[in-house]
Amino acid sequence: MTQIHFTFNTPDSLRAACEIAARRYRRGERLDVFCSRPERLAAFDELLWQYEPTAFVPHLPVRHPLALQTLIRLHDEADTLAAPWVLNLDIECLPGPERFAHIVEVVSTADDERSAGRQRWRQYRAAGLALVQHDAARNDLP
Repeated sequence: MTQIHFTFNTPDSLRAACEIAARRYRRGERLDVFCSRPERLAAFDELLWQYEPTAFVPHLPVRHPLALQTLIRLHDEADTLAAPWVLNLDIECLPGPERFAHIVEVVSTADDERSAGRQRWRQYRAAGLALVQHDAARNDLP
């Protein structure tokens, strides 16, 4: 059954997303990162290169010729997602969430993100998916 990992209580959702991507990479697990908004995906891409001076988290856009050789792939279309772990940076739920073993949602303390996160929580719950809470303030990241 698909598990939806809601990471909350973070002041910066993209920075927390970088930390989650780094964890998946260190564990040798493939992670697909999705966002339909090009500017947000580009901001995540840039931050992933520089969020921590000693961290190195190789990642590529899914359409890059070497994308299959990296664990972290960036997607702007949901139909290209294929990894067991998917990090959703979009404001909406992922379509067809049951296709994945794990979906990670990151919700910052900003009012607009919390409101959108609550809406996604309700939609996933209504779909009967398993919801798991992670408190970023306690470094409890999936």
